[in-house]
Amino acid sequence: MRWYLPLGLLACAAPTVDDPAGPVDVLALLREAKAVPLSREVDIGAPRARAALGDGWSGDELAGETSFVWALGNRATLSVDLPFSGAGQLAMRVKGWPDPSGAAQRVTVRVNGKEVGVIDVPAHWSEHALEVPAGVLEKGVNQVELLHATAREPGELRPISAAWDMLQFAPLVARPLVSVDIGTAEGRAALDAGTWSGDEADHGRSFVWTTAIEASLRVPEPLTQGCMDLELIGRSVGGKPQQVTVSLDGAVFGAGEVGTSWTRFRVSGQVGRGASHLLTLAGTRVEQPGGVDARRLGIAWDRVDFRACENEQLLPGTARTVWAMAGAETALTYGPVLTGEVEVQVTEPAKGVVASTRLDARGGELKLAVEGPLHPVELRFQMAGDGVTPVSVSKLELVGGGVLPAERPNLVVVLLDTVRADHLSVYGYERPTTPKLEAFAREAVVYERAWANSPWTRASVATLFTGQLPRRHGTVGRRDALTDNVRLLAEVARSAGYDTASFVTNGNVGPAFGFDRGFETYHGYSEVRDSPTFHEPAENVVDDVAAWLARRDGDDPFLLYVHLTDPHAPYAPPGPFREAFAPDVPQGPIGSNPWVQARAALEVPTTPEDVRHAVDLYDAEIAYTDAQVGRLFDELRAAGAWEGSMVVVTSDHGEEFMEHGGWEHGQTLYHEVLDVPLIVRFPDGHAGREARRAQLVDVFPTLLGAAGVPADPRDGVDLASAAQGLRPAHASVVLDSRDGDAYVAGDVKAIDMLVDRRPGGPTREVYDLAKDPTELHDLHAADPAAHEPLFAPILEKRGVKGHETSTVEMSPELEETLRALGYLE
Repeated sequence: MRWYLPLGLLACAAPTVDDPAGPVDVLALLREAKAVPLSREVDIGAPRARAALGDGWSGDELAGETSFVWALGNRATLSVDLPFSGAGQLAMRVKGWPDPSGAAQRVTVRVNGKEVGVIDVPAHWSEHALEVPAGVLEKGVNQVELLHATAREPGELRPISAAWDMLQFAPLVARPLVSVDIGTAEGRAALDAGTWSGDEADHGRSFVWTTAIEASLRVPEPLTQGCMDLELIGRSVGGKPQQVTVSLDGAVFGAGEVGTSWTRFRVSGQVGRGASHLLTLAGTRVEQPGGVDARRLGIAWDRVDFRACENEQLLPGTARTVWAMAGAETALTYGPVLTGEVEVQVTEPAKGVVASTRLDARGGELKLAVEGPLHPVELRFQMAGDGVTPVSVSKLELVGGGVLPAERPNLVVVLLDTVRADHLSVYGYERPTTPKLEAFAREAVVYERAWANSPWTRASVATLFTGQLPRRHGTVGRRDALTDNVRLLAEVARSAGYDTASFVTNGNVGPAFGFDRGFETYHGYSEVRDSPTFHEPAENVVDDVAAWLARRDGDDPFLLYVHLTDPHAPYAPPGPFREAFAPDVPQGPIGSNPWVQARAALEVPTTPEDVRHAVDLYDAEIAYTDAQVGRLFDELRAAGAWEGSMVVVTSDHGEEFMEHGGWEHGQTLYHEVLDVPLIVRFPDGHAGREARRAQLVDVFPTLLGAAGVPADPRDGVDLASAAQGLRPAHASVVLDSRDGDAYVAGDVKAIDMLVDRRPGGPTREVYDLAKDPTELHDLHAADPAAHEPLFAPILEKRGVKGHETSTVEMSPELEETLRALGYLE
């Protein structure tokens, strides 16, 4: 099986024929792309690793934040599926069972039946590394044996040898060019005096504390000019992480976060000319730990490694792609290729491969003829060979192509969680819930028939971020995370030169589930379980967005995603909005999460008064959120980021108030959870109201279309160029005990629930939306045979093979938060 390393997608909008056609440095574009690591790690002790473990293991255990498994007896085995072959490095974290004599546990490591080394493991957590010679590792499944010299019974009637936490294989291609092992005598010579403590050691790790916020060291050897990766290992003082700014010769090289345990992070930057370089590490604080230690300490640093940028090396069996513009003829200049061979393919979306050649070790210039007018092409670099020797391409230019247009629109997406369209005055609701959106609508397009493709947050936002329907992207369950096989909206935009920022108030779409991928700035707000509002108020989020806009540097366009969750239960609007929309609702538990969930679970009978009170509070929450959206738009105007921007306002799903016998969302596929707002301000300024159907799945291609970025074939369409008419739409719910789909074509809607929340309820329903917009009169029950053809599209969509998804182990805090929201049972 051939394994690919996709490094990104960079797109160019078609320039006019008169545009200058300068060279485009393809390597520079590739450096901006996101690398997918070749390394494979087995987090022994995590449930997802259990399938990899073979003989000789106990059950999973947890000590503090470390999950691990005890090896039982002298032999334990596991399997690791690797995407590479050839020479590699094996890293391990392990703790031996204490020996009364104090001797270390000796472990012999075999891979695929061949001994690769021996390690001595002390009775505390320690890290070890072995080099695996060429000819041992295979692409695919590799068998690992851990042979322990001794095993003793600790009174539990089981022979224990060692606790294993982590095992990781990586190709041996990125040895450090320059290393500074801080804490050793050699490392001490590189440190500038006055801002470092003395050498210290902890469980075999040597390190030095900084004694000031900023500390410097001299790089002891010359560095290669060009792109370099800098890897650092450090630990913050005082039980709190710190942000660290890394500078080289006075210029900022990058930044990262150092945690309270030993943290490894990497930054990349450009190294200029010079035989000597000064590296500066600036934290955010120093503290006096107390006790016997009276020093003021900041960050403990273990080591610093410089490597050639990973994105400048191509590995055999891997591929990279980059989008650029091509003219009538495209010239590639390259060389020298140090080792190996690179295949270059030029692909047009409509025609497939239109040119192909190989670059070899001689270097030179190659011209690839691409017929036709200026249009986007894809350059694909495919490494030949089976080893892991890197291939370095020193110069690679695309000549005759265009460049990104000078004016590209900012892309702003504002998602109002749990907002149904029929409770917005901009959609005709009788209560004035959205005056700010009504003003916004005068310069935008209001899609009067917009559909969410799922009735709950994670599946719905995953559709927005991927342009794929839920059954295709597969992120549909309580513990499902976004798959790495799908490129997300922010990743594509960032590869195309956009700054990306996200402000999210719902933990369902947080980093634990992969929704931070592609965002340079990600601000996730923790829910506060003892607060009446539970979610971070929208006004605080708008304040943070305004601060981000104020500190932005440069002229690059940006993608901004703002996710406001105030309308979601609990319904606890601020005082003025409560007085305006819910003056008769008594203070107390009405609208709280327990109050709503008790009625949703049928633990408490629902009265008409309950529904009226809940709706009043819900409307007040929408009105408050509308006011803050107006503030957000004002901040964009004040920052000079409004004119020419594309702005999308939508929702992930609606909310039930007993229209079909239920509360909340995520359980059914009726109009109250699927009909959502979708209001789009296009860069060209055209506005109005459109009766044609639109879906959340359309947002992805519509945004990228405005930015001039070719999107992969998806389930959605670019609304700016899509044909008029009532295009069919599809939605699905695959959650807990519910599994069903809805399909609408014209004014006819079909619902097919394989598993329904209501025992004995209908599994198939049909509604005429022109006559019955609230879906109260099922036509299918009267004549099932007549409506059978309506379910064929549902069966077709249900048969789509989706991506293989992953599930995550959530932290106890996140589990408790999502349980309080009703998202976990």
